[in-house]
Amino acid sequence: MMSRIPLRFRRLFIDAPIKAKILVLVMTVLAFPFMLSLGLIRENYRAISSFSDDVALFGAIARLGEANARNPELVGAYLESGSFEDLRAYNESVDELSAALDAIEDAASDLETRFILSSIRNSFQSFYEEAHLSIRARRFASPDPYAGYYRAERIARYLDDYASMLTDRNLAASASAYGRRVQGAAAGRALALTALAAGALICVAFGIVFSDYLTGPLRRLAAAASRMAAGDLAVDPVPISSSDEVGRLSDSFNTMSAHIADLVEGLKEKAAVEKRLHREELRSAQREAPQGIRIPGPAGADQSPLPLQYAQLDLARRDAPGRARSDGPDRRALRPAPLFPRSGRRGIHARRRARDRPEVRFHPGP
Repeated sequence: MMSRIPLRFRRLFIDAPIKAKILVLVMTVLAFPFMLSLGLIRENYRAISSFSDDVALFGAIARLGEANARNPELVGAYLESGSFEDLRAYNESVDELSAALDAIEDAASDLETRFILSSIRNSFQSFYEEAHLSIRARRFASPDPYAGYYRAERIARYLDDYASMLTDRNLAASASAYGRRVQGAAAGRALALTALAAGALICVAFGIVFSDYLTGPLRRLAAAASRMAAGDLAVDPVPISSSDEVGRLSDSFNTMSAHIADLVEGLKEKAAVEKRLHREELRSAQREAPQGIRIPGPAGADQSPLPLQYAQLDLARRDAPGRARSDGPDRRALRPAPLFPRSGRRGIHARRRARDRPEVRFHPGP
């Protein structure tokens, strides 16, 4: 079944109109640079998306460091003032640090980064517990609320070191990824130029083959028409390879040339028949001519008498200019009897045959 599909599509393309074939050619030529442009746009989008992810990761690490540096200050401010505003600000800072940590964990891909993030989360959990103990001691008026605060401050410094390690690790990974992107972009540009050049050559070759496919039947048709115009009616039929406009034109030309050849052959046969009939009439006229009146026959033939109707002509000579001989009637008053009717189709054909006869000359008898 799969082997029949290309043949079916090929037959469908061959029998398609010329307009559809030209549209296929144009769409094929435009499809290659279009697909190449889509590929380049996709690669650019991937590079931009990767760069955007790196920027988002740097932003999350920066927010993590800022929240970690701000948390001990907010806890100390609350221990000094006991204000709920400072406590609310501390809770918001904790939420911001937790959200930044979640974002970094979602973007992390290598094992080392995940290990650093695990250390940061454990440190943050310890910081939060010590800070919570200090806040509870301040709220319930414990004698030494700052003990937990000092422990939380030391944990925050460790957490800041982990954040710096995470930043360095991300910078190294970003630099490596940037190098790979630069190499990939250079390779992509070279590949795009090569593919564009190859595609241009393929499109040119396809256009040449396609144009020859379209104009080949027209050239054969023009050659056959030129031969017929030069008088060569023995033209071979133009081969028909498709059912499009050119194929129908070739079929019509073959039919026309066959009809013209048949018509010319019929005219030749008719001319030969008329020639034979003319010779038969001449021979009949020679046989029926009276004694003393002869008519020239065909070239090389003996003289024969004229038909009987021409025997009524007056062959009297005039004695002198302006006077007719007295021994006979006026020759202008005499007319030969008609050899054919004066009207109708038979009369027209008879007059046409008489017009084509050789000139009749009268000879006096011996």
